Amino acid sequence: MNNPIQISEVQKIKDQSTFFAFLKNELNWPIEQDIEFEDATYYWNTNEFDYPIEYFKGSEIFQLRPFTDVQPWGIFFLLLGKPKPSITELRNIVRSLSPAKRKLKDYPTWKPNHLLFICTHNWQDYTIAHFEGENPSSAKLSTFEWQYGSTYLRTVCEFNLTSLRMPEGVDLFQQLDQKDWIQQWSEAFNIKKVTDKFFDEMINVFQKIQDKYVHNIKEQEKRRAFTQLLINRLLFLKFLEKKSWLFAEGSDSIEERKNYLNRQRTRNKNLNQWEQFFYHLFFRGLNRLSVAGNREIPDAMKKIIGNVPFLNGGLFEEDSEYKTAKVDNEAFDLVFDKLLNPYNFTIEENTPLDIEVALNPDLLGYAYEELIAERHGQGAYYTHPTEVGLMCRESLKTFLEEHTQIDKAAIAHLVDLRKADDLTDDEAYEVYNKLINIKIVDPAIGSGAYPVRMMQELVGIHQALAEKLSQGKLNLIIQSKLADPNSRYQLKLSIMQNNLYGSDIDYFAVEIAKLRFWLSLVVDYGVEVNEDKDLENIPALPNLDFKLRVGDSLLSIIGKEKDKGEKINLDLILKNKSPDVFFMEEANKLRGMKENYFKFEQLRKEKKIPTTLTKEDLRNGIIKQEETLASTIGIREYEKFDKSHHILWEIHFAEVFEEKEGFGFDICIANPPYVRQEKLNELFKNFESEITKDDLVEVYEDLFDDIKLKINKQSDLYVYFYFRGIQLLKEKGILCFICSNSWLDVGYGGPLQEFFLRKTRIKSIYNNSSQRSFEKAEVNTTINLFIKDSKSIKLNEVAATKKKKLLTTNLIRFVTFKDKFEQTATSEEMLKISEADKIIKNENWRVYPIKQNELYESGLDEKYHYDGDKWGGKYLRAPDIYFTVLVKGKDKLEKLRKIAEIRRGFTSGANEFFFLDEDRIKKWDIEKKYLKDVIKNPRELNKPLIEKEDLKYKVIMCSDNKSKLKGTNILKYINWGEKMNYHLRPTCASRSLWYNLGNWSYANTFWMETINDINRVYYPTFLLYESDKFYGITFNKIDEKLNYTLILNSTLLSFFRELLGFASLGEGALKLPVYEVKEILIPNIKLPNINSDILKRSMYSLFDECGFDKKKPIRLQKPNPLPDRKALDDIVFDAVGLTKAEREEVYYAVCELVQNRLNKARSV
Repeated sequence: MNNPIQISEVQKIKDQSTFFAFLKNELNWPIEQDIEFEDATYYWNTNEFDYPIEYFKGSEIFQLRPFTDVQPWGIFFLLLGKPKPSITELRNIVRSLSPAKRKLKDYPTWKPNHLLFICTHNWQDYTIAHFEGENPSSAKLSTFEWQYGSTYLRTVCEFNLTSLRMPEGVDLFQQLDQKDWIQQWSEAFNIKKVTDKFFDEMINVFQKIQDKYVHNIKEQEKRRAFTQLLINRLLFLKFLEKKSWLFAEGSDSIEERKNYLNRQRTRNKNLNQWEQFFYHLFFRGLNRLSVAGNREIPDAMKKIIGNVPFLNGGLFEEDSEYKTAKVDNEAFDLVFDKLLNPYNFTIEENTPLDIEVALNPDLLGYAYEELIAERHGQGAYYTHPTEVGLMCRESLKTFLEEHTQIDKAAIAHLVDLRKADDLTDDEAYEVYNKLINIKIVDPAIGSGAYPVRMMQELVGIHQALAEKLSQGKLNLIIQSKLADPNSRYQLKLSIMQNNLYGSDIDYFAVEIAKLRFWLSLVVDYGVEVNEDKDLENIPALPNLDFKLRVGDSLLSIIGKEKDKGEKINLDLILKNKSPDVFFMEEANKLRGMKENYFKFEQLRKEKKIPTTLTKEDLRNGIIKQEETLASTIGIREYEKFDKSHHILWEIHFAEVFEEKEGFGFDICIANPPYVRQEKLNELFKNFESEITKDDLVEVYEDLFDDIKLKINKQSDLYVYFYFRGIQLLKEKGILCFICSNSWLDVGYGGPLQEFFLRKTRIKSIYNNSSQRSFEKAEVNTTINLFIKDSKSIKLNEVAATKKKKLLTTNLIRFVTFKDKFEQTATSEEMLKISEADKIIKNENWRVYPIKQNELYESGLDEKYHYDGDKWGGKYLRAPDIYFTVLVKGKDKLEKLRKIAEIRRGFTSGANEFFFLDEDRIKKWDIEKKYLKDVIKNPRELNKPLIEKEDLKYKVIMCSDNKSKLKGTNILKYINWGEKMNYHLRPTCASRSLWYNLGNWSYANTFWMETINDINRVYYPTFLLYESDKFYGITFNKIDEKLNYTLILNSTLLSFFRELLGFASLGEGALKLPVYEVKEILIPNIKLPNINSDILKRSMYSLFDECGFDKKKPIRLQKPNPLPDRKALDDIVFDAVGLTKAEREEVYYAVCELVQNRLNKARSV
């Protein structure tokens, strides 16, 4: 089963009989030997399908007779009347075969994801298709294909066809697990397997070339950049080859053109291929017009490289730093043998509902995104295309809702479904003009996933609008040069030039984003190339240097003052200054220069610019004009500052900030990087930036001092991207980020919450309880949507009480999806969610609307300062019973900090030294006075009650200096520890006596910092200390410590813990920091009959404690708590006043929360 199909076996398929032989002999399908096609299949008349009959003209549909009565799969042959339909056309035909569409209801039916389609027009070229998902309207259609004579079959054989083998046990149909069969065949269409394998190969190839086969570039980072650029260029050539645009000879056939690269390598196999071929191809062929001169390739050069189109756009621009570079042939062997030849490449772009299991430009970008994420530890992670598309569409819908009076449903149909039928002609024209002028930025561009997807979404919307517009309005658009909506290429080019912007601190990332844009353009070049002279009609690639820029997005540091050495920050200079008429005039000049630079090669090709003007001249002119622009806002000697590490937004993207309709961007969309605060300075240092975490705090507190912003210095890096994103937007601009959900609940999220409440209208927070968005990031995420509204939202203080009220009636919607976004976040469902004004829930999602002013008030402390609230726990994860408990237990629930002190256990800094087991104690014979009882790890104990014999370790507690320890065994041990360098570890080195853990009191009870599905709060029968895996709790009333420990072990407290904790670790673990434990609610009651027996037994998982099978859906079972568990819980429930049904609901809720958390961690 695991042995891949041999390529030679696929190459034997040339007609119907050899294909059936392949199905029988290689895929092990139980088909009779030499059976006729008509005998092996049922014929389906095209009249039986709900689809225009004219589309089936020349096509026939057959069903392969089932192998067994219990077969889950329906296998169909589509014998097409033309070579190959587009993926979208194929989806429409295949969808007609789904049960919901079938006209004859007495025919067999299958779920869409149980259908397999084999499509061919000649029994030599094949497309195999399959649905993913059970809903015909939202199911994805995945395909893979191969053509007769192709040598690029590794992907098809290794990943696709091998999975379509008949499962083992085929002769025992009645015993065959249908789920396993469905799972195995579905794996044939799992594109992730292909991209993961390609990514692994690419990492290895990249590393080997950089380390072994590139020479004469000494600096490692420059060698890395050269290697990346080399691979980028070769991959781009592979897609050009798929377009049949590369001629070795003028008479080449299409098939010969599609094998151009291997043919040329064969010609040069005994020569250095870099020096004799690729160097000339890149810089004398594809880039021949970057210098003035003849646009034709000289005959002598044609003998070396053949005839190729002129493209340039920066991709094939020669860098002077790399002129002496040497590349061994082994580098090209690796790229071709491991990447280009084995994999199936396609020039089709995937749509949200159509996936071809091959490497297209989008998937190439996603593979590169993983490569970027591994560099410098910058916390960048690949976002799944489903989330990217959802975010782009929600941002565009919100933008149009804010800037037009058009009906919300009509906007949704346009953006989501590409249907403009609900719009009037005037409305369609209005939307077209709004979108033509929209400015969209990604300040953490990565591989360009968001701007590339935005471009694709906008192209689809423009084309839908063009179909709706009257001819007169359409002509007006074209005459106004807004963009011809009938040309996907022209639309993409216009959108790149006028609508999209981006930046990233990583040069590597920006270059990949450019590559993706260029590839996307190549996909839609509407040029037919039949002979080599047609290459002249292919447009040149645009230059993207000033659209996608390299630098730190967060701080616009220009340089340092000469005398003081203080950093000069453009943001603070412009804080209270609006661009004046001089700025606007110079910015407009800059805009014109950038437009010429964007299309430089094409303008030169069309002889619309002087032949004496070089690209370098124009680039330098733009930089000079930026200096002029800086002088209009009072920055002198701008040219002397080092600006290479920072994005100066108002200068580098001045054309956005000179708009008449407002300064700034319309949409800011991103997946910002996640880096913990303690690693921020190291990150900046890696990118040769002189800024620090303190600079971030200082600048953003200054920029937003109107709301007295006070940033928690524990904040993750993504928090500052939120501040920057809002600052870059114009009023009514849209911010949409996907990021860690920690800000919804953790302490440093409080200031960010207040920032959003006072500077934006929060539209929606989207959570998915069933699926993590990032496989390799150990975080859980939410999609967050905001509208900048800093002018209309006011804060009013009631004089008599000092209570503050937020003056806004905006309704926020907290949304939790219960299944994958592609199945639940459909256009119809998203429209329902956007209109919800009360709590609504169904099997797919729940929406919790709350007014923004109420959300603000819920986070105020006793002094009416905003302190933060548990938005995630309350409004996304909390079930309805939570609010019932709050209402009924209002007078009995108390925050734990009101009745106890809570602390985190000590951090030793060297556990190997401080914690000693019995063997080590005997070995060193350390004096008993220095050894104390300690609970080190929850794994030591399986019951809440701690007894002496349960503990495995002692901890060293020694505050005496070495002079007092003279002659003791503890001193010998300390000296040994210093030989092992324990004293040099950061935590130890920070102490005056590195081995002194300090003076600690004994706590009454111990709370675990992190749990999975077992919740224990420990009760010691003797005095002991706790490590940092626990929080020590000391109650104000010492005689009630047993009473409160029992309550803390009740199911109600497990329920509260589940809601307060954050699982952004992603591995299923739930963590509560100390400050959150202080806020947890506890019934402040005295148990009438204290029975501590429950503390003496092993504490099981919450599922077992509550009587559920965790492998089954919780709601299909009945709670059956263990007797002592029920006895304890009943006392607590009685105190709160819960009914029987409400008590059961607590059991259901807590176990569902735990089950969802653990399942979500396993969902990637």
